[in-house]
Amino acid sequence: MLDWSEQSVVHKATLELQLSEDDLIPALRSLVEKIWQNRPKGVRYGEALNILKPEIDEKAGELIVVWRKSRFLTVEGNIRFAEPLVADRIFAKFLNANLKNRTLNF
Repeated sequence: MLDWSEQSVVHKATLELQLSEDDLIPALRSLVEKIWQNRPKGVRYGEALNILKPEIDEKAGELIVVWRKSRFLTVEGNIRFAEPLVADRIFAKFLNANLKNRTLNF
């Protein structure tokens, strides 16, 4: 289940990019995983594009723009979650899901 901030940015992207939540949620999960692996510095724009393209193809760049305008992702520099509390919650859910599935490699 998504939190309010995640629901809000996913919904906004569905409207602006004409994609479904079924397209966007896997893209978000892939991005969360890569940002987690590269915390606290985040990921470069080109790297984020490569992460998102398998899920949403040519709309990857547009998705980053929508999420940056929504202040979900940082506006400048490497891509990270803009709000530390939102990032903490997203990472906690990510870790919890992966610990349950035992897919984390520390």
